[in-house]
Parts: sequence; C-alpha cells; structure tokens
Amino acid sequence: MAVRVAGDELPCEVVSHLMSFLPLRDRISASATCRQWYEASRAPQLHVREVVFVHTSRAIKDLCPEAVVLPDTLEVEPVWPPPPFQNFCFRELEVRTTGEMRHFWPRFGRRILRLSLQNCEVSEKAFNDILAQCPNLRYLHLSGCNELYMSGKVLESCQGTLRLEALEELQLTNTRYISDCIFNRFVALAPNLRRVALLGCNITCSSAVFGRFYPEPRAQQLRNQLAQGVIPVDVAAANVFTFENVLGVLSVRKVTSLGVGVTSLAFDNLNDLCQRLHSVRALDLRKCFQLVKGLDRVADAFATTLTDLDLSDCSFLTSVDLRHLGKLIALRRLNLNGCKNVDGEVAHELRNLSKLELLDLSNNERVLGPILSQAMAAMTQLKHLYLNRLALLDSDSLLQIVKQAPPLITLEMAGCVLPLIDAVLAVVCTRHTTIKRLNLANCPFVTDAGLTGLSENPELECPPAYQNTLMDVLPHCGVSLGSKAERQIVYEAKRKKQLAVHLTPLKETMLQQGICNLTDLSSLDLSNCSRVSDLSVRNVFRFNQLRFLSLERNCQITDSSIQSLVMHCPSIEELNVQDCGQLTNLGVSYLSHLQRLRELNLNGCDFLGDASLEALMTGKGPLRNVSLQRCSKLTPNAVNIFCNWLSHSINWSMPQNKQQSWCMPPPPPHLPSFIDADC
Repeated sequence: MAVRVAGDELPCEVVSHLMSFLPLRDRISASATCRQWYEASRAPQLHVREVVFVHTSRAIKDLCPEAVVLPDTLEVEPVWPPPPFQNFCFRELEVRTTGEMRHFWPRFGRRILRLSLQNCEVSEKAFNDILAQCPNLRYLHLSGCNELYMSGKVLESCQGTLRLEALEELQLTNTRYISDCIFNRFVALAPNLRRVALLGCNITCSSAVFGRFYPEPRAQQLRNQLAQGVIPVDVAAANVFTFENVLGVLSVRKVTSLGVGVTSLAFDNLNDLCQRLHSVRALDLRKCFQLVKGLDRVADAFATTLTDLDLSDCSFLTSVDLRHLGKLIALRRLNLNGCKNVDGEVAHELRNLSKLELLDLSNNERVLGPILSQAMAAMTQLKHLYLNRLALLDSDSLLQIVKQAPPLITLEMAGCVLPLIDAVLAVVCTRHTTIKRLNLANCPFVTDAGLTGLSENPELECPPAYQNTLMDVLPHCGVSLGSKAERQIVYEAKRKKQLAVHLTPLKETMLQQGICNLTDLSSLDLSNCSRVSDLSVRNVFRFNQLRFLSLERNCQITDSSIQSLVMHCPSIEELNVQDCGQLTNLGVSYLSHLQRLRELNLNGCDFLGDASLEALMTGKGPLRNVSLQRCSKLTPNAVNIFCNWLSHSINWSMPQNKQQSWCMPPPPPHLPSFIDADC
C-alpha cells in the first residue's frame, strides 16, 4: 500500500538531501515554503559552494544586524542567529575588526572556510586578528592588498602562536611587495598546505639574483633547514622574492597544485620545478611569455600524474615543444587558449589524451580542422569544449568535430563565421542534448532555421554562396552596393516568411528537433547573431533552467520575443538585450514579471522612456544591476527615482541636452556584410 507523506512531515535530513539537487535560487524559493524547509535549507553541506561577495558597508550591516545588550550583563548578542554562510569575498573594502565590522568576525569567524580579500585595505594587526578568529579556514586568497606587505612585518607577531591546521589552499596573486620572508611565514602557518597560486607576483627567477641575496653561508643555512623539513623564516630574505626559495619551501609541504603564471618563468626554472616538485598534479603556467621550451621535461616528470595544465597565452612555445603534450596521458583539463603555435601536428598528438574532460583551443590561428576531428574521436570523456575564433576551421571539419565528440556539457563556438553553421547546430541539438552552456556569439550565419531545426527542409530556399573575398566589395557592372543590401533584406524577409509557414502546424505538438532539445540549457549567448529573429524565440525557446541569455545587437528581436521569454523561460537571472533597437516600453514591462531577474542590460535601446523604469519598479524580482547607457529618452528625474529604488547603483549615462546626442552614438542597425554577400 502506497503511503503519501506531506512535505512538512518529511524528516529534515530528507528535505536537505532533496535540496542538494537544486540550484541556489530554487533553494531560496523552497526555503520560504514552511519553517521546517527553512531549517533544512540551513544545513551546512548545502552552502559549501556558495560565496558571499561583500563590497559595501551596507552588506556588513545586513550580515550583522543590530545587537542587543542583555540585562545585568555586558555581553552583546545578535538578535538573529548567523546565516549558514561559509565562504566570503571582500572587494575594494577596508577590512577591519573594529567599527561596523566588530561583530562580523566573532559571528562568522569559526565557520568561515574560504576567505578572499581582493584589493582591500587591511592593516597587519587586523589581518592577524582575522586569522586568529578563523581557525577552520581552508582557503585563503589575497589579491592586491599591497599595503599589507609594505612594512615586511605581516604575520611576524604570529609565529609560534598561530597555526591554521585546516588551511589547504593559499593564493597570493597580483602582489608587488611580497618577499621570501613573508611567503615563508604564510607557509609556516599551514602544515597541511597542498595548493599554492602565485599568479602575477614579482618572482625573481634569476639564479644570479638569488646568489646575491643569499651568500654561501646563508644559502647553506637555508638548505639545511629545508632538508630537516623546517620552513626557514629567520634566514629568508626580506627584500626579494625568489623562485629558488619557493621551490624549496613547497617541496617540504609536498604541494599538489602550483600556479606560477604571469611571471618571468623560463626554461631553467621549469626544469628545476620538474626535478624538485614530484607531487604536483596541477600546473598553471598562463602568460609566461619567457617560456619558449621545457614541455619535454614536464612530460618526462609528470607523464602519468599531471591532470591539469594551463598554457593559455604562452605564445612563444614552439610547435615542436607542444607536441610533447601527447605524452601526458593522465591529463583531464588542458587549456591552450591563445597558443599561437598550436598547429595540425600538435592537434594530432592530442589523440593520446583519452582522459581529457576539458579542452580549450580558442584563439589559435593554425589549428587544422580535419586533424582535430580525428583526435576528437579518441577523447571519449570530453565534457567541455572551447573552439572560439579558430581561423582555419572549415565547415566540414567543425561538422565532423561535433559528430565525433562525446555528449558535451559546455560548447563554445564564438566567432565562427562559417556559412554551414546551421548544419553544425542541427548535429549539436540532436547528439549533445546534455549541453548546459552554449556560446554562439558573433556567428553571423546562425539563422532561425538552424535554431528551429528546419535548416535542412528542402522546401526552404537555400542561402546564397558567401565568399569572403576582396573582389566582392567592389561594384561590378555598375551595380551599386545599396542594391545588394536591399536584395539581402528581401531575401531574409522571404526566408522568415517561409519559416513561419512551416512552424505554424508545429506549435501545438512542439518541435522534436532544434535548440528546444537542449532541455538542460542554463547559459545561451547569441550576441551579434543578426539573422536570429523573434520567430525562433517565440517558437523554440522553452528552457525552464535557462539563467543567462544574451541577445545583444540582434535587431530583429521585438517585444513579442520578451513576452515569450517571460512565459517560457521563467528562471532567467541575467538578460542582455543591448542594442536591440526595436524594444519599447511594452517589452520592458514584460520583464517585470521575471521573478529571478538580477542583471539587465538595456544599453542602446533608444525607444525606452520613463514608463519602462516605472514598469521595472513594479516587479518583485531581485533586480540589482541595470545598464541604461545610450537610452536618450530617459529623463534625469525618472532615473534618479529608479536609482533610489535599486539597492545598488546602476550604470547609465545622461546626454548633455535633449537636442544633443550621446558622447558615443549608438551603432547603426546591423546589416549583412557586403564582403559576405554574393553579387
């Protein structure tokens, strides 16, 4: 006999487990159901990955409400119990332990697991007190914060009295004044440190500079302490940050992840790293412009152990050296974004990386499509693929790549100017139905037919041949360029009418092909896809989990598109309709019904007036950021009222007067390029 249990009768542990499958916004909505579900939503395991960003004093006041003084005592207790937040990120704020933040650290300190200070002002004493009140800290990230290191005495008073036993990851990035002494103090506090990132730090990689600051007696003392497993603090130099000291200290801690990108790392330094840090499993070498070779040493040292490698923007690595990547058979994530010498032979070696889960080949000018499609067949575990702006990738090769690739979660093809992109999109929508993130920005040949799945319908007129040649720009036989643009506009209108005829009988039964098959889609970028109109938005955009949508510079998007999005995509949190010139106040009024809309970009929507702001203020969603640049019909009074209504300031610009246009005029409506059109 089946037993039906009401929601408020379920055990709290069961409700918490069910909520673990929901995204953050859904958990927030579910927690408002009843008191029991609210208590279940406060389970610590549900908040491990949530990060609270603090960049205003008002946020501190919201986290620490007014306290009350108990009668006959001097103790101060908050009115409400602290929220179950465990991860905090402070940005461009003065971080203190006094004043308005005096209750924050006693309230949250013991439960904080991740702490990030980005470009914040913090004194040495305040920083020491903060670490003392966060005994369970696992992750510490300091970006900028140069004033903290200037005196060279940070953490000096904590040696021997403070230990962060739980600290596993340390990131000291974009720092100019860090030294060997300061770095060693940080490492000495964390006996269980396993991951270190020093991106953008002034690391001295020269052995000559190390010998100058470490004469032979001092260098010998440094080596002796490291050999004994002791982190040298008193012996370390206070005026220089050397790569030799970093390697010695991290070899004691046996780190598994190291990030030394955006530094002057060279071949000799990479060779030393491979010889001394045998426990490394993840290596970040992004933007190491002095690195011209050395991947053969990496392949020999970590052939079966290295799982993560980031070589993005290492533009001076040669193709001969990059071929050694095929020896790293344990790689799961490989980033080659911006490596200019990735050619066909390098792509051929990638076939050996059968365990690869993430591959980024964006912004490479020499990748050959046929060879890459052959290598893709061997990557049976691939989940995230980035192919943005590949100059030599042809239509047939891209079609074979998406056919050979296993079911993907992320696919980015931004900047793909191939005429057969609709055929590629048809394969994506049938083979890769698990995709959650799809990026087709700046793909001018994506059309409504491709999005609806009717691109291969024989009754639809095929697009003309597009040739990217210089001669297409020149007028032939006295035909003006204006007539070519007019012909293209007529063609697009005719094709749109044909699509509408074929979509009419499918409205009730829904389409069984096209982008509507991607039911798990949470992020979709169609920026500057000028051939996408409200026809496809109204008929196939049915995404209950879609949270990010960009339709920037799509001039055929109208108010009816917004109305359909509100009805069929209720989970949208970020919407970008910049330079969609046909949107009016009516379309913006529909947006007020989106219950989760947080960020809205309306730049360049010149038909919007004060009524659009009034409509947004009637909404009940958590709207926080609105961009209104180049909306010249808005009046200052209406914008001021709207600013006061928002909890955060918005990004907008005012014209100097009503008759004068903006300082930067809006771009003209996008028309098909004459270079791409056929005469």
